Amino acid sequence: MKFNTVGMLFLLLLAGLLFGNSVFALTVSPIKVEISGDPGQTLGGNITLINEEGQPQKFYSSFANFEAKGESGTPYFVPATSGLGTWISVASEVDLKPGEQKSLPYTITIPKGTPSGGYYAAIFWSTTPPVPVQGSDQQVSISGRLGILVLLTVNGPVKLGGGLLGFSTAGSQGFFSSLPVAFQYRFNNTGSDRINPQGNIVIKNMVGGIAATLNANEDKGNILPGTSRLFTIQWGQPELAGNTSGFFEMAKAEWKNFHIGNYHAQLTLAYNDGKTATAAYDFFILPWQLLSLALVLLIVVGAILVILITKYNAWIVSKARRQ
Repeated sequence: MKFNTVGMLFLLLLAGLLFGNSVFALTVSPIKVEISGDPGQTLGGNITLINEEGQPQKFYSSFANFEAKGESGTPYFVPATSGLGTWISVASEVDLKPGEQKSLPYTITIPKGTPSGGYYAAIFWSTTPPVPVQGSDQQVSISGRLGILVLLTVNGPVKLGGGLLGFSTAGSQGFFSSLPVAFQYRFNNTGSDRINPQGNIVIKNMVGGIAATLNANEDKGNILPGTSRLFTIQWGQPELAGNTSGFFEMAKAEWKNFHIGNYHAQLTLAYNDGKTATAAYDFFILPWQLLSLALVLLIVVGAILVILITKYNAWIVSKARRQ
């Protein structure tokens, strides 16, 4: 297996997912299938292909398994020489007229004796025929393709394990002058099926009021078995800081999104059908550019007042002497 081929598969499927799953004027749905079954069982469903091009087009199917690469949760695709990618059946090719939509059945045949747990693959569609994978009856394409992720759980005794490894602001930074503030938590999975933690980050100010409630896994990201994943959640958008580094620009951003004092972030997650994990982190926001400008303004106003009062007193004394 060559890295360039695998990397290309990953990049092209990722592009399809990020840009609405529409590449080569093809739309496929759903973009993800989550399904479960018993060993020896055949499962089924339908996928939809729409030819968005202005001319007839033939599309070809192929399969790949995927696993997590690093802690980003991004799927890493490998040619299917075994596992789920070899259990899926779908039409090898389909002809679509301009604008035509077709619903295609697919089946997943789980071999008898398959250990319980999670199995992960992708169904790809391409405009070029796939080529055989060396040493396998499977095929893979080296051209651009769109994919549907398939997440299969084989029923049975499933080992569950894992938990929260840490929670803080990005880089464990404890001081900020303005929003945005990025939170990060790391979660690992030592079990045999994926984990999909769900919960919130509740941020309270120094008097106990709730400043914000953030979804801790808005994209419903999974942690695959034997991996860990780093989740990043942002309080405030980048444009809140003006995307600038100038003193006056930052002071303006701090004025628009005024926060000051000590803040307490509480993370609460639920996972594995009833388990919970919690963690907390304290940080401080001090809009020092804005406060500096306010201090200078106060000094200037104070100095003007002193000058005016001094001149007024001098005028009163002068007037009194003339009387």
